[in-house]
Amino acid sequence: MANYRDFHRRSLAERDAFWAEEARLVHWQRPFEKVLDYSRPPFARWFVGGETNLCYNAVDRHLAARGAQSALVWISTEVDETRRFTFRQLFEEVNRVAAMMRSLGVKRGDRVIIYMPMIPEACFAILACARLGAIHSVVFGGFAAASLAARIDDARPALMITADGGSRMGKSVLYKSLVDESHRAQHEWARTKVAERQAVCTRVVEAFASRREQIAADLTRQMGKPLVQARREVDGMMDRARTMIGLAPAALADEALPPKAGFARFIRHEPLGVVLDIAAWNYPLLIAVNVVVPAVLAGDSVILKHSARTPLCGEHFERAFRDAGAPANLVRAVHASHGVTERIIGDARVGFVSFTGSVAGGRAVHHAASSRFIDCGLELGGKDPAYVCADADFAFVYDLLVGPLFMRAVIWGQPLAPDAAERTADVVLAAFGTASRDS
Repeated sequence: MANYRDFHRRSLAERDAFWAEEARLVHWQRPFEKVLDYSRPPFARWFVGGETNLCYNAVDRHLAARGAQSALVWISTEVDETRRFTFRQLFEEVNRVAAMMRSLGVKRGDRVIIYMPMIPEACFAILACARLGAIHSVVFGGFAAASLAARIDDARPALMITADGGSRMGKSVLYKSLVDESHRAQHEWARTKVAERQAVCTRVVEAFASRREQIAADLTRQMGKPLVQARREVDGMMDRARTMIGLAPAALADEALPPKAGFARFIRHEPLGVVLDIAAWNYPLLIAVNVVVPAVLAGDSVILKHSARTPLCGEHFERAFRDAGAPANLVRAVHASHGVTERIIGDARVGFVSFTGSVAGGRAVHHAASSRFIDCGLELGGKDPAYVCADADFAFVYDLLVGPLFMRAVIWGQPLAPDAAERTADVVLAAFGTASRDS
């Protein structure tokens, strides 16, 4: 062919003749009778009646003439190592893996999951599946336990091939321990009905309600919030939790997509696995509940790393879930340094990170997660604007806006920006009807 355009044009204009010629480049154990059967669109059957083996075509048919030539070259920047395999060596390695698989009962049509680092042995396993006629499913080695377990649930494999561990971005990833954890957990929580998750979260709210005074007092002792406001935060947290519990069935239900002939199309919301919540101290219960309860309702487990100023808040969440009869370790509170937190973010079992705090902290979290295929929810420092009308109720305005501003400055040690302080003074003056700032 003169060029690619002519080549492509002929594949469309003379489809059957073109692909019949190309198919002759492949070895066939049994020749095909028809290039394409398109009698049941959109379903197509190619090379009807033919039988071939991809492993034979990739390896075996090259042995006679090219047995000593390199067939596979593995170059690793992780361990600074290069390994070469000739066609003869590749043939022997693939046969060894195929024999192992056959001894374990794998047969034609079975499904095999390959969960390994990017090493030659993964290629051996893929080719061995093709030799036996098994269907292989490669799972990316960086996926978390929940992602691996979801693929196990979908494929129902006869065998899974994995490795003890590997190296990624200079860090050790213990694949086998991750697999063991995945099998032990078996997604017990993710397999529960939404109604069961709602029931557990409802009991969590009841546990908080039964200890309302102690939790409010702990808030005041930890970060200086007046007791009346601490009680309101406990109540507000419980109200948010009840709202999210009520919204869960609709929010987690399958979303139907526009119909298309021959397809059932929908979006399904799957659990992410382990969610790490790094919560801030200024509204320690309200910030944490925004992540903890939705994650649990969605079928996830949660590691709650609270601010060093409010460590008891994380423990209150863990205790509430324990008292509610939730599975062990569904919600765990941890007290960790920045370095340990970065290592938790890098753990393959963590599927999502939520952070509330400073811009600098958000950058650090995003950087720690940047080497992995996971999302981060970042709520970074900022200002919430408020407009106060001239006829507003002073007590209400003070309690909602002015009091908290001075509390942050005086009790929490947060400096007020000059413009914020000026606007606060304007609110106070307007509320009292004072004509002069000097008064």
